[in-house]
Amino acid sequence: MISLESYIVNEITNTLATEYPSAKVGSEYTRTSAVFPFVQVVEIDTSVFQRAMTLSSIENMATIVIEIQFFSNKKSGKKAECKELAEIVDEIMENNGFMRMMLNQVQNYEDATIYRMVGRWQKIQPK
Repeated sequence: MISLESYIVNEITNTLATEYPSAKVGSEYTRTSAVFPFVQVVEIDTSVFQRAMTLSSIENMATIVIEIQFFSNKKSGKKAECKELAEIVDEIMENNGFMRMMLNQVQNYEDATIYRMVGRWQKIQPK
């Protein structure tokens, strides 16, 4: 199975450590974070790219979808903070060959004081 989650988590963690040091990065699903701002990176799909399979059904390529959520609980400017983080991450993803599929605000039903954005990036990755 082809997976890029660990690689992408490390890329985002390392970049944010210098460009946005207050941000924390995680890769496990949580409804909300105890630390803000928080960037959650999860590989939500890795499926065989069937047109690249061999006749003996060997996986040569996969379609990878990474979902990244941005959380902020600032009293003022939380939307701007999420957007700033999303811009940094979008550049990282683009530099790694991913295409942004969507980036939207999502209602955070768990805690309305937390602003939340969700984005998805996709890439066809050779083995």
